[in-house]
Amino acid sequence: MRLLPRPKDTLNLRVGAFRRGCSSFLLLPGGPPELNYERVGPLLDNRQIDTDRDSVERRLYRDRDLTPLASALAQLAYALDANGAPIDYARRRATFTYTSISLDHHAYRRLCAQHGWRTGQGHRAALLQWYLLMLLTGEIHPPPSGTNTRFAWNCTEFRFRAPQALRSFLRQQAEDNLARHGINEPLTWEPPSSWVTGVTWPGISPTSLAPSGVRDLLSTITSVHEAGDALGLTPEHIRLYCDLTDISTTTPSAAIGNLSNQLTPETAECRQGVLAPEKLRDLYENQRLELTHIAQMASCNPDTVRALLIHDEVPLRARPDRLPPRPDITRAWLRHEYVEKRRTMAELARERGVSHYHLTTLARGWCLPIRSTERPYNAIGHLDLPWTPSPAMQAVTASPTALDRLQTLIQIPGHPSLAAAARAIYDGRDNALRQRITKIEKIAGFQIIDRSASRLSPTEPGREFLREATKILHIADKPRPKSP
Repeated sequence: MRLLPRPKDTLNLRVGAFRRGCSSFLLLPGGPPELNYERVGPLLDNRQIDTDRDSVERRLYRDRDLTPLASALAQLAYALDANGAPIDYARRRATFTYTSISLDHHAYRRLCAQHGWRTGQGHRAALLQWYLLMLLTGEIHPPPSGTNTRFAWNCTEFRFRAPQALRSFLRQQAEDNLARHGINEPLTWEPPSSWVTGVTWPGISPTSLAPSGVRDLLSTITSVHEAGDALGLTPEHIRLYCDLTDISTTTPSAAIGNLSNQLTPETAECRQGVLAPEKLRDLYENQRLELTHIAQMASCNPDTVRALLIHDEVPLRARPDRLPPRPDITRAWLRHEYVEKRRTMAELARERGVSHYHLTTLARGWCLPIRSTERPYNAIGHLDLPWTPSPAMQAVTASPTALDRLQTLIQIPGHPSLAAAARAIYDGRDNALRQRITKIEKIAGFQIIDRSASRLSPTEPGREFLREATKILHIADKPRPKSP
């Protein structure tokens, strides 16, 4: 993540070639004069010498200053010579192959039972082996023989979407493989950032991304490319971050596979988390969530949730389309409470004794805007506003990042340019800030920030919008009174 540059365009990145190119460059500092780039490649089994070097110098770093990258690689090379590394990757790559690694299938089946996942067939087993081999050897391997043409895509999707419990399981399996071969090394390792001084890393440090913010973002997006656009990073940056932090999108994925709709005794006995009996009953009976919503939280199939509720003898509610009309649930009432007062759908569902899904279905049928998520710590539905937000404000704050959007906007005016504003408030991500402002203005329906003046300033409608945003943020900063 630190060496891979931030994207300047939508160029298709050859990440594997970039890795091989950097590894070759890493052997040059301090070596004999005759050890040039062409001779280094074969020593590392990097045969595509021109492609690798081109990926670094012309593809990813075109129109960029190569000095920071060269300095970083040189300092890392000398530090590795002086300090060594705690992992012997040459031994690992000779020891672990697709045929030599082992996976505890009994433990995997038990994990699937705990979370309501289907164990899958040969494709799933090959996918788990591929990820396990990547953890053990530190490199991305080609698909094993016999896999279909979509396997490589599923591998990259797996790195982005694998649930945290499954990642933790595979890390433990990797450590068990090391212990089985008598290898006393940490599973993964990277040189400390203190080994490189006096230069700015070409890429981005993982510590500069707030895990809570990334987790919130991934709860609302559908693809790794969308996440990259939102954060101003490449898809590979996102995948690397997910590998490092065990954070992933909550959207179910074909890379993981559909989940079982058959309840087994093992599933009923080993359930935990969202599917634990007490938690499941609370979500369904007290919070009035629908089966599909609970299934998304558990990354499983709604049929699995239904089977578990029947097993727990929880009475199932009638389907929303079979419920009789309610005189106390009207379009005017829902619009006033949900759209204007910004109350959450879950709160309104509990108040009327119906499911979250039922109200959401009615709202869609009545063409009311549905907020993408209702997490009270960032949206404004939990705020007791003494006025009804303007239509533009309602549209802009119909997002899990509502307060973040407003906080960003009010800090823009006064800077000489968006690039300067990005350096001051947005970690220097100029393009990401531009994209975010453009998206907000598109949602609001008018331009908020005037870019033509010598200093950024709000437009006429933007001035009123920012005034309202400031009032909302002021209310959000006030401590809420505790309930008696």
